[in-house]
Amino acid sequence: MDTIFDRQFWSTPSHDDYDPEMMLAAAWVLTNPGMDKFGGTKISKRNFEHETHGLSFAALMRAIDANPDWIWLPDENYVWPKKWIGKNCKRGDKLLKNKAAIGMVKLIPDLSERRRSLLLEEYPELVDHEDFDSRLREAWKNRGQAKRNGATPPPPQTELELEAEGVGGGKEVGIMPVTLQEAQAAGQSAGVDSKVTEKWFYNREGNDCLTPKGRPLTKRNYRSDLKSFALAYAERQNNGSRAGQTTENTGWENSGMLPK
Repeated sequence: MDTIFDRQFWSTPSHDDYDPEMMLAAAWVLTNPGMDKFGGTKISKRNFEHETHGLSFAALMRAIDANPDWIWLPDENYVWPKKWIGKNCKRGDKLLKNKAAIGMVKLIPDLSERRRSLLLEEYPELVDHEDFDSRLREAWKNRGQAKRNGATPPPPQTELELEAEGVGGGKEVGIMPVTLQEAQAAGQSAGVDSKVTEKWFYNREGNDCLTPKGRPLTKRNYRSDLKSFALAYAERQNNGSRAGQTTENTGWENSGMLPK
């Protein structure tokens, strides 16, 4: 479904503090070709700068940070304008009758627990859609009851959720666990040059966010992955085309990320 993009965009209160670049970045968030059925986008610097013909990626991050109506999930590199569904597909019974809701509810079991919770807290009526997964519906309503009783409910553990979390097999892929700014801060504290950190970040982001051993990057292991890359990168620069002991041991030699 295409975004309803009208003249109200230019007078939206959440854009009051935007500079011109941020306004254009916001327009991209609401109209880009990678938007999902919920109005959200998994962003990357490469795609953003290509699709905006060179607009600063920093402008996009400033726009996200400054907009109270947007949800930013750095662990998934995902931005969600939470009012998008309401504006484009309505709310309540009107949303349930909208054909777009069918596509949404079919995708909900595959969302991460965090994204599913945010979505259903904003649009709880989706739980009552006739195509909503019955097991998830029961788990979600039990969770709501636990909240009303003052308990801390555990996340629903249906078969679909376990499958979505990768339990029981399936291809292992990763998501970038930190933003570029967080990676730069970690790299600075470890003595890694900012340009090397940026090269590591965008190469990792574009290659399933897996370590050389094929494991997904996490908040626990990304620092060691960054540092091992920095060592291999420096070694390659010092030794030319001959990879030394560090590069071989850390698996970077065949990664395609080192200088020629």
